[in-house]
Amino acid sequence: MNPATLHAAWWTFAVALALGILVVAGAWGAVVGLLARAARRESRMHREIAADVADRERAEADLRLLRRAVEASEEGMFILDGADGGLVYGNAAFSSLTGVDPGHAGPIEPAALEDIVDPRARRILVEAVERAQDARVELEHRRDPGGPRCLEVRLTPVLDAAGAASHFVGIITDVTLRKRAAEQMAFRASHDALTGLANRDRLIEEIDLAVTADAGPLVICHLDLDRFQLVNDSLGHGVGDELLVSVARRLKAAAGADACVARLGGDEFGVLMPLAPATAEQSAIVQTRVEALRAGVAGTIEVRGAALHVTPSLGYSRHPADGSDGTTLLRAASQAGAQAKRLGRNRSVGYRRQFDSHAGNRLRLVQELHRALEREEFELVFQLQFDADDRPCGTEALVRWRHPRRGLLGPAEFIDACEDSGLVLPLGRWVLREAVRHWRRLDERGWGALRMGVNISALQFQESLVEDVGQLVAELGLPRGALELELTESVLLANPVDAGRAMGALNAMGASLAIDDFGTGYSSLAYLMHLPLQRLKLDQTFVRDVGRNPDSEAICSAILRMAQGLGLGVIAEGVEAWHQLDWLRQRGCDEFQGYLLARPAAFDAVLERLGASPGRGVVGSAARLA
Repeated sequence: MNPATLHAAWWTFAVALALGILVVAGAWGAVVGLLARAARRESRMHREIAADVADRERAEADLRLLRRAVEASEEGMFILDGADGGLVYGNAAFSSLTGVDPGHAGPIEPAALEDIVDPRARRILVEAVERAQDARVELEHRRDPGGPRCLEVRLTPVLDAAGAASHFVGIITDVTLRKRAAEQMAFRASHDALTGLANRDRLIEEIDLAVTADAGPLVICHLDLDRFQLVNDSLGHGVGDELLVSVARRLKAAAGADACVARLGGDEFGVLMPLAPATAEQSAIVQTRVEALRAGVAGTIEVRGAALHVTPSLGYSRHPADGSDGTTLLRAASQAGAQAKRLGRNRSVGYRRQFDSHAGNRLRLVQELHRALEREEFELVFQLQFDADDRPCGTEALVRWRHPRRGLLGPAEFIDACEDSGLVLPLGRWVLREAVRHWRRLDERGWGALRMGVNISALQFQESLVEDVGQLVAELGLPRGALELELTESVLLANPVDAGRAMGALNAMGASLAIDDFGTGYSSLAYLMHLPLQRLKLDQTFVRDVGRNPDSEAICSAILRMAQGLGLGVIAEGVEAWHQLDWLRQRGCDEFQGYLLARPAAFDAVLERLGASPGRGVVGSAARLA
């Protein structure tokens, strides 16, 4: 082989060898790369397996925690199989609330289910299961040994990948206390707490429902007790409340099972009674039924040993003749009831259209009284009082209203409206201040020994009388006995303890105290021994009949003897005849007031009648002053 050929073969071998080495080296590198990547994958797999184990352990811990929470829950929790409705799981509360064993497997027996779920609730739950929907229902579990329970059941489907309900998760909550509290709240909102009867709003609602349902003719009654306030004033509010409860029972019995009876407030009651269509236009039959209702309440009721004679005044309206809604019909019955009182009480009166004008007049009167106070349209007149020797000993301040159109009006025209509207309080304060101011003028004329009497309303006595009198005494320096406050028996008996405390304070300020219209209320003679009184005012209803009526004479004689025995003075009101004056004098009456002696007059006219100061010896007799 020639050299050139050898040289070429050598280089060929060298290149091939080099190429072989490169190939082998590349394969090994690939192997090494594969091994490295496998190692990395194994390391990552170990890490992932470790993470999976940790996740599984955390999940198991969470599951145990969740199961513990579910087991400890006071709400019943359960799981139903979506295929057959079998109980898969129930916690302890579920067992306690339903009585179903939580270890029970498979469907719950129908009998057991009926013990828990009433038909209405069961229908709702079954429909929710069939439709794989959420459900929420309240049911009453009546067979619970602890008494009926109200349970709230909530059911939610658990859907699989195909959207079918594989299971249902349920929660049962005992809402008995919440339900009862809501019912009690609703009852209190629609019923009277004292009597348990419906209240005004509920009665109006029942009337509206009956009208809307076209249930036929209706009669609506408004009933209140005559002179009930005297019971509260003389015997206390506890006795008054017991009397109202007894009246409520009588009224329910008299009205019948188909009636709705309500207490409207105070001593007022309302009744809704359906009428048979045949009697709708027979007024006599309606009146007979209404009168039977009134008579069912009237009569004697014994409360705490006291026999109380109850008489109600009743007004009634009818649907459809007198209105088409509860508010209108009840208002019409109330107006008729007010007419029953005006006609003498203890009777029943049907509504008539003309009653509307009277109610409108009363509202206008109250509005005019507000303006009268603002415009200072009130004024005082004064009626002198005399002792047994015909000497002036006092005067009583009497309020009048100088009406811009009707002229001078006496209290009978407006005082009831003042009391109903609360205006008696500002009016009473004005009268008190004006009376004291006029006493100061009497004193300047030398007649300061005369008492100035002022009538005090119950509201004024309860609200601010002690403060008002204290301010006037400090401001004007009134001497003891210059101001006499005339109180009614009802004011004293409403709360004898508070009344005694207030009267003691007034007496300490120098005011003298008298009982006005004595003997006309529910008298409790015990207070005469304990309250700081100076005088009794013998009511004119007794004085009017002396010399003609032995009963009136016996009452007057008894009051005079009692007052003398207790050291109290007596002033007779309404003395209008000489024989009355003589009869009272002979029996030791101390003082007298009436038209026979002096009529109410303007202050300047009273000063003119009094004349010169008694210190200058010019004292007119009662006969000359009259």
